[in-house]
Amino acid sequence: MKSARAGKRTGEEEYNKLGQTASAGCVRLTVADTKWIYDNCPSGTVVVIYSSPDPGPLGKPEAQQIPLDCGWDPTDPDPDNPWLLP
Repeated sequence: MKSARAGKRTGEEEYNKLGQTASAGCVRLTVADTKWIYDNCPSGTVVVIYSSPDPGPLGKPEAQQIPLDCGWDPTDPDPDNPWLLP
């Protein structure tokens, strides 16, 4: 895999923390999920935090782990993202 271009903040280290508690309030999202929220949820949208050992009807998906040297979140839609190449 090729590295991210200079100056582009990548997310491979944070991507590998998806599904883990690591702070007192941050919500970890993939680039694709962040973009969806930005495009579809207006400012002021109420967010309800679900905190229970029961994952609910949709369950809790297993987070994919990626190599730390890849330089990219695999959901980043940037055309230079090597995860998107055929």
